[in-house]
Amino acid sequence: MSWPLRLVLGLSCLLFDIVDSSLQAGFYHGTNAQDYLNNMIRNGSNFDTIGFTTISLVCRLPTGSTGAGSPTVAMFKGSVPALNAGLNAAKLQIFSDEYGIYISNISSSAYGGLYTCRVNGIETARITLRIKPYVYMIPSEYIIPNGVGFPTSCHMFGYPSPTREWILPKVGSHVEVVPQFNFHPLKASLGCAAVNSVGRTTVISNYTRFDMFSITTPTAVRVLRNQDASVRFGVLGYPDLLFSWVEVHSDGTSSPVPTSKYTQNITTAGLRPPGGESVLTLSASETSENRTYRVTVRSRVPWDYTRDTQSPLVSIVTVQAVMPPSPMSLPDMVVPVTRGANIVCSSKGRPPPSIDVFRNGERLVAAGLERALQVVQNLVPPPAGPRITIQVYLTGSAAGISGLYHCVANNTVPPVQRSNAAEVLAFEPLQFTEQPRDTVAVQGTVTFLNCKLSGYPPPRISWYHNGTKLAATTAQLQLTLTSVSQSGRYHCTARSTSEYSNKIVGSLLVSRNATMTVRMIPIITNLSASPSSAVIIGGAVNISCSASAQPPPALSFVLRGNKVKASAIHRLIRVSPFTTILSILAAGADEQGVYTCNASNVAGYSTKVIDISVPRPPAFTSDLPGSHAVAAGRPLEVMCHVSGQPPPRIVWSVPPGSNAVQQGSNVRLDSATLSDRGNYTCSASNPEGTVQQSFELDLQAEPMIEVSPAMSYKQLTGRVSFVCGGTGNPKPAVQWMVGGMPAHGQHHIPVQTGDDQTISSNLTIYAVTMADYGSVTCTLSNVWGSDFANTTLLQLFAPSVAPTSVSAVNETESDGIRVVLTWTMGNQPANRAAAIYRVLVEDPSRKNDRDITTDTESVTLSNLRPLTTYTYRIRAENGAGSGEYTPAMTFVTADEFSAGQSSGKFYNETWFYGAVGGAGLALLILLIVCIRCKSRGKRSEGDIFDPDSQDTKVAARTGSNTMFMDSDFSNGRNNKDAVLYDAYSGGGSVHSSNTRHNGTMQTSQQQLDYRFSENSSAVTNFSAQPAHHPSRFHEHSAVW
Repeated sequence: MSWPLRLVLGLSCLLFDIVDSSLQAGFYHGTNAQDYLNNMIRNGSNFDTIGFTTISLVCRLPTGSTGAGSPTVAMFKGSVPALNAGLNAAKLQIFSDEYGIYISNISSSAYGGLYTCRVNGIETARITLRIKPYVYMIPSEYIIPNGVGFPTSCHMFGYPSPTREWILPKVGSHVEVVPQFNFHPLKASLGCAAVNSVGRTTVISNYTRFDMFSITTPTAVRVLRNQDASVRFGVLGYPDLLFSWVEVHSDGTSSPVPTSKYTQNITTAGLRPPGGESVLTLSASETSENRTYRVTVRSRVPWDYTRDTQSPLVSIVTVQAVMPPSPMSLPDMVVPVTRGANIVCSSKGRPPPSIDVFRNGERLVAAGLERALQVVQNLVPPPAGPRITIQVYLTGSAAGISGLYHCVANNTVPPVQRSNAAEVLAFEPLQFTEQPRDTVAVQGTVTFLNCKLSGYPPPRISWYHNGTKLAATTAQLQLTLTSVSQSGRYHCTARSTSEYSNKIVGSLLVSRNATMTVRMIPIITNLSASPSSAVIIGGAVNISCSASAQPPPALSFVLRGNKVKASAIHRLIRVSPFTTILSILAAGADEQGVYTCNASNVAGYSTKVIDISVPRPPAFTSDLPGSHAVAAGRPLEVMCHVSGQPPPRIVWSVPPGSNAVQQGSNVRLDSATLSDRGNYTCSASNPEGTVQQSFELDLQAEPMIEVSPAMSYKQLTGRVSFVCGGTGNPKPAVQWMVGGMPAHGQHHIPVQTGDDQTISSNLTIYAVTMADYGSVTCTLSNVWGSDFANTTLLQLFAPSVAPTSVSAVNETESDGIRVVLTWTMGNQPANRAAAIYRVLVEDPSRKNDRDITTDTESVTLSNLRPLTTYTYRIRAENGAGSGEYTPAMTFVTADEFSAGQSSGKFYNETWFYGAVGGAGLALLILLIVCIRCKSRGKRSEGDIFDPDSQDTKVAARTGSNTMFMDSDFSNGRNNKDAVLYDAYSGGGSVHSSNTRHNGTMQTSQQQLDYRFSENSSAVTNFSAQPAHHPSRFHEHSAVW
């Protein structure tokens, strides 16, 4: 296409658009084809509607609008044509210049939104369709069991999209929210509200909960016969319970109970779980017989009483007309035991009662006392009810039958009937088995009278004395005879009485009369002297003695063991059967003394004394000892025996500072001490005179050992001594026990005394035997006691081991060379202990061997030759023998020029090195001369020195056991390596001044290993190993 054509077409279209844009279409709405013509919706406004309604929307040109061509009108929802937006809509077009849709049912929020009207594709108007919220709940009602949660849903739509609000039930004044809407209120309404900018819509759903039925009252009810009663039937359940009663007759038919006969009591408020109760009222005429009812309980829906919340509950209630047991009564019975007893208990009731019989509170069947137990049931036609009768026939012993009986009737209908307690008394006639006997008894004793009977009940016994009733009621009368007035006639009576009611059974029994004779032991009622018990010489005195007794007593007088008889001086006068007088006409010294009045009869006797005195001065009846001894710490009591009339007064005088006290006529020391020694005097005085005696108190002591024998070890046949000493006053005696036996003839016991209170004893066993081993006891004894000391004599054995840890140390002094040998014995048992040590020292020359004994573990050897090897051995010895010697050991003495140095230093290094150097130089010269001389002649077979060697220079002093060696002094160094070797009998020692050397020294006979120590004072032992024979060194050359 050419551009001019295109230009034309563009201008044409532009012109057409300008022309069409003047056509402004708008929105109209209505409910039919015509009413929308005037209902124009303002452009850009909101159009509100509600859910599930029918509306029509029309997009049309205004009336009278014109335009070029035929304009196209269309409606869009959003950007999609309205008919293609998924709406439940149909096209509505009435005129050619309009476009409309018909929405038959607004059922969702999708219908809301922006709608536009377009003319020829150009938007000319727009509106917003808003939908007021529409809400509904699923389900619309709830009938659910209590305690079970339930789901609910609230459905809604609208435009704009609404928000949901739950309207929960209120409990009291507050809203209670429970998860899953498991609300506590038993019935309520639940609401749901939807809210948007258009408005608010609310829907309410009713709900109720129900509780499953459970019966809370018994279904079998007892009521008292012929009495008004109420029957209660209660259940737990909800909501709105409804009760109905139907009576079921015995023939199977039934009839409804009028609602006026029962109540509907619904108790829901505050009850969790809630429930209800129906009470059926029965009159007295309706309780004469048993009845049966069927109770139906329904739970209604609160907003629809035509419906039940659950299946109805149907229960059978039985009403039993009952009667408690009727009262019972038992009579008291007194029966002979031979006839037995018959107990009858009878009671009626509905249901028939059971009857138990009790004896003394114990059920009769459990007691096992019945011979027969018979139950008789008399079935009396209603309404009287059945009567139950129990008859018990009892036999056996009277004690087993007698008792308190009662009956108990029970049919579980209160009250339980208990009869009165009836006494059943089975008796046996009384008979005496023992009656009182005549008795003779002595006053002051206890006697018994017996009244024993057989029969039942046990009788009550009474005792009588001379017709007077006594307090005693036992079968044995105990009489404590205190007076002769208790003599006379005694009898008893017996009568049986019930132990429960004191009911008398049988007749009174009376025993025979028994005669009681009480004999009274004489009692002296008076013993007196007239005119006085103190009589002067030649005066008269009457002694009267009276006694009460039955029969009357015989009275006599005794003086100093002799019966007083009638004489010229003594008169005996019998004044009455109970009184006698002794009349002394002229009293002398023989008439004074203690008179005894004796009163006696067949019942016994009694005595009483009176002292008739004649004044006399004090006199000792026994003398005090001239001296008295007591041990220290011991008590002492000395009596002072004095007579006199009147009785003398005794006073003791004691040494100053004494602890003695006077007690009556005695003097007493609780614990004697040195301050109690001295003179003690007893003085006795009365108006007739004074006498006194004295004694000297000496303090003595028990033996005390001060020197005890010591434990000892001794060999058989050996001699051993033990010493024992101590003190005592008087001087104690000594006794020795050896091995449990007294010391015998082979023992010697010399006694040495220091003074009269000390002793020392020495026990010597000259030849110990096996019988002597064991305990050795020394005992010191005197009159005050003894003291002893134990020790032990054990067998001694020879030492079992040799000394150990032996060492030898050189000591140099100005007076010569000494060596100190030391050793130990280790853990040697005591019975093998060493007494002495023997040290054998061998001199190399065999001229000065030594045999030394010592009791210490060291010995010092003096006067030794310098630079000499000594051999020594040591052993332990005691009285039982000797132990083993130590192995032979050696030591080397120091040089004699070391004398005067301090212990442990053999020489002074300054002059020693100078001396050794000079000696070495001289020795070297001598050696060179000798070698030269020898080299000129024929060398002997044993000459093995190399005369040209400069490494080793050896000087040998032949004919002796000593070699001096020096090494490498040709280099001009000091000779500090002087070596001493001394050997004999295959052994020796090497001493080096300071330098360590190791090597071998050989001779033709021996090879000696050596080791020199850096320590100049060390002594090293070494051994010689013979090459051919163990001879001493000879004059052979040596190779170093």
